[in-house]
Amino acid sequence: MLNLGVLPGSNNFSRGYAINDAGTVVGESDNNTSRAFIYASGTLSGLTRLAGDNDRGVAHDINNNGLVVGISSNSVASRATL
Repeated sequence: MLNLGVLPGSNNFSRGYAINDAGTVVGESDNNTSRAFIYASGTLSGLTRLAGDNDRGVAHDINNNGLVVGISSNSVASRATL
């Protein structure tokens, strides 16, 4: 087990949902708003979200080429993302 931490401004929890063969983890970090993250080479980084006044996102899976799929939403729409 390895504590991946949380994204800045996120202090409630983080969850890893998928890991690829290189050990890269994707998931969400949350502090009243979910934010998608990627953890690689010892660094936790946020992933880009849809533009708008609300920046919710969750990374659900990653393949061995490093492609990440999930969901992103703002005050107008929720969309599947790659």
